[in-house]
Amino acid sequence: MAFSLNELYLSSLGGVEDKNTIIVWDLNTGKSLYGSPLGLHKIVHTLIYFRNSDEKLIAILTDGV
Repeated sequence: MAFSLNELYLSSLGGVEDKNTIIVWDLNTGKSLYGSPLGLHKIVHTLIYFRNSDEKLIAILTDGV
């Protein structure tokens, strides 16, 4: 999980049954804003907002970024 710099967004990662989907949540409304499946064979080690940006998220996987 990763919080944005302004703490308005939370990014989380689903499990294998969710196809390892990264989901960005709006913390004010509790609703998901965006989802991106990474696939069944991807393992994410870290989620972090790029240079403390609220708009750029980096996922560090076993086989790349």
